[in-house]
Amino acid sequence: MDFNSKIRILDGGLGSTMLKSIAEPTDEIKTFPELLTLDRPSLLYDVHTEYIKAGADIISTNTFSANEISLRQIEREDIVIELNQKSVEIARKAIEASSKNDILIAGSIGPSILSLTRDSSEQAKERLSQSYRRQIMALCDAGADLLLFETFYDTRNAECAMDAVFDITQKLDKKIGVILSFHVTKDRTSAMNQSASEIKDIATKYPIDAFGLNCINGSEHLQEIVNTFTELPRAIMVAPNSGVPDKNGVYPESADKTAEAIKQLIVKGMVNIVGGCCGTTPEYIHLISEIAKTHTSRKYN
Repeated sequence: MDFNSKIRILDGGLGSTMLKSIAEPTDEIKTFPELLTLDRPSLLYDVHTEYIKAGADIISTNTFSANEISLRQIEREDIVIELNQKSVEIARKAIEASSKNDILIAGSIGPSILSLTRDSSEQAKERLSQSYRRQIMALCDAGADLLLFETFYDTRNAECAMDAVFDITQKLDKKIGVILSFHVTKDRTSAMNQSASEIKDIATKYPIDAFGLNCINGSEHLQEIVNTFTELPRAIMVAPNSGVPDKNGVYPESADKTAEAIKQLIVKGMVNIVGGCCGTTPEYIHLISEIAKTHTSRKYN
């Protein structure tokens, strides 16, 4: 999948945007907004539509935690396939209604709550691999254009996920785009204190189409963090949060401030895909999209 031709616009926060439309969401919905795919499909459709109107040409499915390990916490692991496939279906309907023919569906896959750094047993690795494989297959079968492995915090989890996706696509003889995106700290380390070098090793070990940095807490250290990874021979995706959330979970950074930080990355030719993560809305994506229109994508191969 080629990201050289133009800067692609990823959507913004999906779960956080949907939750703003619900007066009193339950604790279960706050933890698993993925359930809104089945409970409030029209809301998900409307949010996709808003992001498309804002300029997004990659929209992500509402499936970040739609895996059996995470859903087992609420005894809903039986709906993994339905959740993933229904989410792709709703995204596809929103695209078809827009009459735009260049929008991609990114099947969102989160790292899950199981960390292979904390539990390196073969049993844990097998559980995690099976969980990834089930979600990957559901999204592929439903027709996702690419798979977005996002907010990964553990290189061992990332290896497990990449082994799973490339094994599956090889066996199916199916080409599907793959983006691997990490959450890193201002110190350029993962949440498991793995170094930037270790993260870059994963990005070059596998034939991924793009390497991403998402869920970064605001724009303050964004350019320094991204610059650490621009030497990679991969497309670069950046999707920060709108600041650091306060005690009520509110993200304080304005759309103008986030867009200005991303503009600096675009102007300096550091990125191929830009968007937002937690706390960002269609307003943020519209500003970012307008900036990207007048600039070219980073050349990486």
